[in-house]
This record gives sequence, C-alpha cells and structure tokens, in this order.
Amino acid sequence: MTLAVGALGVAASLAQDFTQAELEKMVSELDAVSTRNSKYIYPIKCSVVTNDEVNAYASIEKEVKEGETPQAVMVVYSGLVKFCKGDRRIIRAVVAHEVSHLMLGHVNNPVFVAQDIRHLWTRQQEMAADAQGAILLEKAGYSKKDMVDMLFKLDELESDATWMWKLAKNDHTSAKNRAAQVSGNPAVMRSMMAFEKGLAYWECRSYQTAARLFEKAYQLEPKQTDALINAAQVSLMDYYDNLPAAVQDKWFRPDFGPMLTDSRGDRAIDPSIRPEDIARFKVAMDRIANAKAKLPTSVRVSELESLATIIAPDDDKTPILGAAKKLEAMMTGSKDFDRLRLANNVAVGYHRAGDVQKAYDVILAAQKSTTAFSPYVGQNLGRFNVPNRPKEDEALAADVMLTWLKNTPTSNTYFQIVKDHYVKSCEALGVKPADVNPKPTYLCNVVALNFNGKEAGILIDSDEFVDTFGAPLLQQKIDDKYPDVQFWVWKDGALAALTERGQIIRVSSSAVGAYIDLKASDPTVNQTYRVTVGMSTEDFGKVLDLSKAVTKKVVGTSGNLEEWSFYPGLLFGVRVADGKIAGITVAPIHVD
Repeated sequence: MTLAVGALGVAASLAQDFTQAELEKMVSELDAVSTRNSKYIYPIKCSVVTNDEVNAYASIEKEVKEGETPQAVMVVYSGLVKFCKGDRRIIRAVVAHEVSHLMLGHVNNPVFVAQDIRHLWTRQQEMAADAQGAILLEKAGYSKKDMVDMLFKLDELESDATWMWKLAKNDHTSAKNRAAQVSGNPAVMRSMMAFEKGLAYWECRSYQTAARLFEKAYQLEPKQTDALINAAQVSLMDYYDNLPAAVQDKWFRPDFGPMLTDSRGDRAIDPSIRPEDIARFKVAMDRIANAKAKLPTSVRVSELESLATIIAPDDDKTPILGAAKKLEAMMTGSKDFDRLRLANNVAVGYHRAGDVQKAYDVILAAQKSTTAFSPYVGQNLGRFNVPNRPKEDEALAADVMLTWLKNTPTSNTYFQIVKDHYVKSCEALGVKPADVNPKPTYLCNVVALNFNGKEAGILIDSDEFVDTFGAPLLQQKIDDKYPDVQFWVWKDGALAALTERGQIIRVSSSAVGAYIDLKASDPTVNQTYRVTVGMSTEDFGKVLDLSKAVTKKVVGTSGNLEEWSFYPGLLFGVRVADGKIAGITVAPIHVD
C-alpha cells in the first residue's frame, strides 16, 4: 500500500543521511510489537530508494504461484526523507503506517467492479493503517502524536489544491481528516474539519452551508474566532448573491474578498428587492451582530458591518453615506490590496447614494497609489465612460481596463461594455488598442444537488443529512469489515447516498426536477448553468460535452451497478437513458 504520492523537485542526496540500517531498525522495533500476517514471509525486507517522489510503500516482493507465500517488503523513497527534513519521528510514523498495512493484510485488496466502492476501500485501509500505526508507535515507546504530526506534514503536499479537492478526493481522504481520526483531542480536530469544510463550500459558492459549517466550527472550539467572522461574511455574500440582477446592475460591485459570487442568470426578471432578500439580509446581520458581540474590537467585523449597511435593502442615503465614510477612514495606513478593497466598497456607497463622481474619484485615487490589481475596481472603473479626463488618468484607466479584460471571460455581463470603454480610452490617448485574449470560463466543483427544494451536499455529517431528509428507507452495509461504509436510499432511489465514518461522501438523485447548479469560478461572471434530471441530452450538450465525460461503473440510485458519465474535475456525474438525463450525482471519482 502507498502512503502518499507527491513530487519533489530536489536532489535526493539527503537519503544518504537516512540509511537502510536505520530503516531496518525502525521496522524491527515496530514489527516486534505488531501481529505478523500469515499471508507474507517475514522479516520485512527493507530498501531506501533514490527517487525524488515523496513516497513510501509496503507490498510484496513479487507475484508468486498459487500456494506460495510472498515476501513482505518496505520501500522508502529519498524524496520522502528530504520532504521530512530527515525528521526521524515523521519517518518512523510513515514506517508504522506501512507496517500496519502488512499487518492488516491490505496488500491484496478485494476486487470491486464499482469504481466508487473500489476507491472507498483504499480510503478505509489508509485510515485503518493510520490508527493501527499510532497504536504500534505507542507500544514501541513513542507518541501517537508523531502519527498526527506526520499526517499534518503530508497536508503540505496539497497546499496548491482547492479546499474541496483536499477534502473530497476519492482514493485517499484528506491528511487532516486522517489526523482527526487519530488525534486524542477530537473536539478541536472536528472544529478544524468543520472550518475547512466551510472553506470548501465557500470556495464552491454554496454560502448557506458554509455559514452553518463555520458556526459549527466555533461551537466545537470557541477559540476558532475566525469561524465567526467567516460565517458573517458568507451570509452577507449569500444575500448579495441572491439579489435580483436588476438590483445588482444599479450598484457598483462590492468586494467581499477573494471568493465573491455573482448573481445567477435566472434572477433578471425581478426588478426590485423581494421579501426573501430582506430575510437573507437579516440572517447576515444577525451573524455579524453575533461576531461583533464576541469580537468587539475586530476591524474585519467592523468592515463587514459597514459594507452590510452600504448594500442593505433600504435605500436610505444617510446610513449608506455614514458607512462609506467609516470605510474611507479605514483606508488610512492600510496595505495595497486592503486599500483597494476598502476604496471599492466606499465607491459602492457613494454610487448608491447618487454621487457617481465621488465614487469614481475614490477608486481612481486608490488605484493611483498602487500597482496592485482588483477585478472589482477594474469592473467598476470600466463600466462607466468618463470623457475628457486628464491624460494621466486616462492612461491609468486604460491600463486597469486592459488588465481586467485579459483576466475576465467573455461570459461576464460587462465584458463588452468595458471593452468598448477601453477602446474609447485608447482613442482619447491616440494609441492602438491591444489585442485581448480573454480567459475561458472555468467552473467550480459541484458540492451539492437540490432535491425537493433542499440542498443535499457531500462532506455533511450523516446525522445532519438525516435531520434534513429523514431516515433512509434502506441502509445497506457494503461489507462487514467496514460497517461505517453504507449505501442509503430514500423514496425508491429518488435520493441515495454513500456514507463513510459518519459523513456523506456521495449523493445522487433520479427524481425528475432534481438539479445541480454549475457556477463559474471567476467571481465576476454572473451565469449559472443548471443540469436537471429529466432534461434532454441535447439541452445538456449546451452546457457540457457529454463525449468528454469519463464513463465509470458505480452503485446507482437503485443500488445496482450502473454506468454513469463523470466529470472528475467538477466532482459530478450523470446517468443517461433514452436521450435524457436520468440521474445526477455529486461524487469525487478517481480517474485511473
């Protein structure tokens, strides 16, 4: 079994500092307190291999004939030694993990035809080896904290991955989730996991669930005060995200931070703020008030409170201007990116209050003081044509608009408007407009489907899922060895889920009308692409190319083996039957 796979672009010379004799000693210590598996020949044959990959594995030396017993082997790559900076505690924890794989008989896996079940087994075995490895460390006189530290170290390999990919990848569950299973401080670790799940849902623009997860993180560990602020922020983002497009078009765009979501394309028919918008705003304000009560001196909470006043449903100019002036005062001494964000939101306030010139002056002055770029400033600056401005200002505006155009997909509602204003700006400067190659529209990972008007998402605790949808009609264990891995079914397959250790890891529906929303990852794009059970494959093809999907056999909503078409980069798949989308699923599927 392989512990982890990564790449390390460094020389492997440090392996010379970790010798085969040391590895053999570690293995011998741990083997002495383990239970040898009769499937293999012992002692374990050890090797330190020069290879830059961050890896270690336990396996058998070679395939043997029927009736013969294979030799157990342990291999540690020099890349792992280098990655661990030679820390023997971490290396020993890796070795304990691998010895446990042999002890538990994980080298020869059961063969599952269903792709999702096959990789679920790998996940269970990795977590079982973590837990058993921690036991072996303690029996050998070491601390199980070394196993936790090793798993946190492995988390560094995923630093460039999205939050959702870290948490939902199919073959190895996240390093931090594995650490949570081993840790002796479960409340703190569960708080950390809830916090990171909140970040994953935020990243995928599912704000209401993100807010609930952040609140859960704070409840589990009150020292996690950032969770309070995040809950308030994503609630405010959810309010703005759901405002009618016609309302959003009247305002400058606020900058909540790096994960702002735009409006959905199906809201343009609403000309004004609705009761449901006011209800969402109240939820956001309640969370901001809660954060303020517990963190009265937090500048970030104060900023959110002022921004909330600026984008409130009420059009009263007095509080809007007052909040804008508070944000303007915060600009003094702020860093470049903070200053641009604050200036942008001050401009939102002045613009809502009817002073367009003041709004323009604030963001232009802030942009003059820095070479940093904000897509929100770029869009707001580019939406309005300003004739006869000074040449210096014209050149700056043209540069900002060009940067925005190069970093924005054409699907952005204002792309053509900004481009037209950029061309006019170039004409005023007497220069030729630069060629623009805009970004393509990339989509976020899918984290949930909508069933009967309720969000059914992955990574949610199983008991919370049951609270929302009721007890399943069927709860079926996949295998007695791992009783926590179960297949659940509601309403004759209208809703189905796979569970693992108390959380939902796959959710599917065959109910006509159930849907998922695909959202652009670019925060300035305001389209949502909906995939609905019952839609024709022709209509589906207007959203995604079905021929580009990866076909896998998985357990379907009926509980039987079915062929589904997956988009692994988006974490979802569909089942096609009779020219229609017959089912949708949200699931991380590993592509071999």
